[in-house]
Amino acid sequence: MEAQGAWGAEVPRSGMTKRDLRAVALIVVLWTAMQLPFVSSAYRVDEPNIIRIAERAAAAPADPYGFYLNWNGIEEEAFHILANPPLVPYWLAVWGTTLSWSESVLHLSMLPFSIIAIVAFAALAAEYAVRPALAAILLIASPGFFLGSQVVMPDVAMLGFFLAALACAVRYMRTGSAWLIWAGFAAGALTPLAKYNGALLGPLLALLWLVGRGRRTGLFVIASGPVVGLGLWSLGSLMIYGRAHVQAIAEFESGGTVVILSAILGYFAFGALPLVLAPSSAPRPLTPHILNAVTILLAALMGVCMYAVFPVGPWASAGFGLSAGITFRFMLIIAAVGWQCIDARDVMSGLLIVWIVLVFWFQFGLLFSSVRYLLPIVPPVVILVLKHALVRVEAGWFRPALVASLALTLSVAIGDARAANLYRQFVVDRVIPAKEKIAGRFLFDGHWGFQYYMEREGARCLNFFSQPKLRDGDVIFIARTPFPSYQHLPSTRALSVETEEIARSPEWPVRTIDCSAFANFYGPGVRECKGPVLPFGFSMKARDEFAILSVRLREESGAP
Repeated sequence: MEAQGAWGAEVPRSGMTKRDLRAVALIVVLWTAMQLPFVSSAYRVDEPNIIRIAERAAAAPADPYGFYLNWNGIEEEAFHILANPPLVPYWLAVWGTTLSWSESVLHLSMLPFSIIAIVAFAALAAEYAVRPALAAILLIASPGFFLGSQVVMPDVAMLGFFLAALACAVRYMRTGSAWLIWAGFAAGALTPLAKYNGALLGPLLALLWLVGRGRRTGLFVIASGPVVGLGLWSLGSLMIYGRAHVQAIAEFESGGTVVILSAILGYFAFGALPLVLAPSSAPRPLTPHILNAVTILLAALMGVCMYAVFPVGPWASAGFGLSAGITFRFMLIIAAVGWQCIDARDVMSGLLIVWIVLVFWFQFGLLFSSVRYLLPIVPPVVILVLKHALVRVEAGWFRPALVASLALTLSVAIGDARAANLYRQFVVDRVIPAKEKIAGRFLFDGHWGFQYYMEREGARCLNFFSQPKLRDGDVIFIARTPFPSYQHLPSTRALSVETEEIARSPEWPVRTIDCSAFANFYGPGVRECKGPVLPFGFSMKARDEFAILSVRLREESGAP
């Protein structure tokens, strides 16, 4: 007997065939081959945060946040500013202590999470009678997933467990297999322990529990997974630190403005998905002509406004215009499909709409915004578009567009890796040879991967609220882009500061953090940019500037 929802909607009888399993297995093999060239890339952006927690977890497993970190220009307690739960750091600690803390080992350790996400998404798509292999390829074609899989940040790990829990729940509704209950419960419990936005899984599982007649006991167990996982960690952190970590991070994130606009716009229009998910049809009451007219009109209007108001170039303005048009197009489609789901009492498609809305809702009010924060939107969008036949996969343009999407995503990944490598290479080329010759203190300013590699060489990060009194022989290395607190240090009557400026370029046109390209894949802005940014852009200018500040005693100061 089929499980029925509260409105009488049937859960579709589907699942992966042997042919589907072989296709997904081949995709996993190809995915692994695509990821291997990136495992040796330098640490980037927030990776050092996760690694510091992992190093602490390896040294003191019962106290993973018991250290101080200068990440915003001052020394702060890691417990209050590092916003991720400890699952991924503990995983990295096992690899680091067992093998090594090298980039290759830690990046390779994250590969299983992306494989879990691919397989789980294929299984979930099959439950919706959507071709599993096609759904998996479209997930891979997303820049958010592709880049998120190459770093030790927890977004893809969270997504993998998120998808696994949902796939188990939906399949359990159809089959009633008991093992799915405990597999779904385990995956659900791990989801918010990987990243706190994984708590959004709870309402989705609760919705399935409400509509899952005949399966409610098992679905209740699965739905309790996120609550149990988050509850146990909150209790543990309360006992160790006197406060629940999730509470401390909620206070840290509070007070933020709505900085999600650039991430939303760029995600749908400047990413790879629109190239292959451009609707061939439209849900009622929309028509393709209405969608096309709205897209073109809004794209042109937004592009002109951006060019007139902000100091951005024509290409970036056109990108914003395209983003606005396609984003609004998708919003209309989602709203129309949602109305159809209500009218047809289609509970399972309604679950996808709720999923998308929850992810959007969670972002508003956060202190930061990023494309990777919106990664959980990809699976429901892909399934919704394919399930409702809003794109003709048999059309002649689809396969070339899919290849173009993968090529674009790959080029973004290459650009991101090369940009990260700039900081590591600068330390190797300029810092290490100069380190032994420094007569005074060895200082630096600038975060992201630059901070990791400088601290590894023994340099001390400058503290904004405890400004150093310069001494003869001090040398300070500054990376201009990774939000340093000090752009320039003034000379004094007795000391002069000699500054050497060095520009570095990754020699790759696709940029993920670059003001000249008006791009930041990992945040809502770039330090020197005076306008909004998109997740990635195009430029051949220097990617970053470094400064080497050498402090010298003035001859007229009376020194011998």
